[in-house]
Amino acid sequence: WLSESSYLTQKIDYIELSRPEPIPESIVVYVNQEAIHDWSYVEESNIVQLGFVPGYGAVVEVGYNVYVN
Repeated sequence: WLSESSYLTQKIDYIELSRPEPIPESIVVYVNQEAIHDWSYVEESNIVQLGFVPGYGAVVEVGYNVYVN
């Protein structure tokens, strides 16, 4: 499922996830519909930290599964 999608109007290097407790192994990240692997999940702040800064107008998408209690 697509959890987050962002059309960048400012330069940022992270995406804050809207759902708590994602399954880290399930996280996938796309920039302009291309899968990327230069990122890490930061559990303490529930963000995906990119290893680079996408350009203006880039579409960043993050998908993941969450634990269900």
